Amino acid sequence: MPDLNKAYQWAVNTCNAPNVGYSQDYRNQEHIGVITYYDCSSFINYALIAGGWVTPQYAPAHNPLTTWSLITELPRLGWSQVDPNGLILPGDIGVSNIPSSHHTEMAYNQGNGQAIFMGAHGSKYADGTPIPLDYQVSIGDSYGNAGATKTFETLWRYGEGGAEGYGYSLPVIAAICGNAWKESQINPGLEESNGIGYGLFQWSFERRTAFETWMTQNGFAFDDPNGQVQYLMVENYWNVERAHLLGYPFESLTEFLESTSSDIEMLTRAWEDCWEISGDDESQIQQRIDWANECYAYISAHAQDTSIFEWYISSNYITDTQTLNNAVMLYRILSTGGGGGTLGKAKQMPLWMKIRYHY
Repeated sequence: MPDLNKAYQWAVNTCNAPNVGYSQDYRNQEHIGVITYYDCSSFINYALIAGGWVTPQYAPAHNPLTTWSLITELPRLGWSQVDPNGLILPGDIGVSNIPSSHHTEMAYNQGNGQAIFMGAHGSKYADGTPIPLDYQVSIGDSYGNAGATKTFETLWRYGEGGAEGYGYSLPVIAAICGNAWKESQINPGLEESNGIGYGLFQWSFERRTAFETWMTQNGFAFDDPNGQVQYLMVENYWNVERAHLLGYPFESLTEFLESTSSDIEMLTRAWEDCWEISGDDESQIQQRIDWANECYAYISAHAQDTSIFEWYISSNYITDTQTLNNAVMLYRILSTGGGGGTLGKAKQMPLWMKIRYHY
C-alpha cells in the first residue's frame, strides 16, 4: 500500500542532500559526476516511487512524468483534486500548467491558500544567471529562502493528506535520546576519547568505517546530523538474536522505530541491548533510562519552542542544557514533517533548523 509519509520524507531528504541539481536533459534521476539530477515533475515522480506508487509508463523505466501527465496520472494513483485556495497539507502536490508556468512541487508545511513547497526549481534565474546548486532542488525557493510560500493552479491530495515525515513516536525517540545522551550527549560531532566511537550513536570499529564511507560517498560531513540519521536508516542494524534471547518484540530496527509502546524503560533497554550493545552494567543502563525520561519530559514541553532552532555540534563535550536542546532537534527530525523535517544544507533550512557549530 502506498505510504505518503515515505514519499514526503524522500522529498525532504532529497532537498536537503548535497549534490542534487536541476536538469531537463538528465531529469530521470541521472548521475553525472557527483550530481544527481531531476526536473520539477521527475522529482515528484521519484517521490511517488519512494512512497510505493508504481508508474510503469514513466520513471524509472521510461521518461518521467511531466506536469501535463501528472494531471491524468495522479487520479489513477488515487490522488484527488482539492481547492488550492483552501487548506494545504504537508505532502499535497501542487501543479500549474498555465502558459506562463508549467511547474509542480510538494507541500512542505501546512498553509491556507499558500504554503512552503519543496522540489526542483530550476537551473537558471529569469535573467539567465545560474542558480547555485544548493538552491536548485530545495525547500522554499531558488534564492535560498526556506520560508518562501507559493500557490499553485491545482492541488492534489492522497487520502486525508497530512504527511508526517518519519513519524516516530515520542517514547521511541526519547529512548533513542536517552541512549544517545549516554554515548555522545546527543552531539553529532563527538569522538570517543580513545578514538573508537563517533557521532550521535558512537558508531565503532567496522560500523564506523562503513558509516564514514557512506557519509563520504553521499557528500555529508561526518558531523552532519541529517546524514547521521539517514545513515541510521540505511545501516538498518538490529541484533535479532539478542532481541529473541531477551524477549523484545522487535524483529528489526524498523519494528522498533515504528513501535506504539509507551514503555520508555523497555524501549531504552531494547535499543541498548539490540542496537548499541554497550555492555553497560545495570547502574549505567538505569542512567540511560533516567535520561530518556528527562528527554521525554523536556521534548513534551519544548517541541514547538521557537527559541530552540540550532544544533550544538562540538568535538568536545557540551552542557546538559545543550544536550536537551539537541534532543528537541533530533525529535524534530524523527517525528513529524511539515516544519519538522530533516536537516541538511543549513542555508536551505528554516531559521530554527540551522546548525550552530562549536569547536
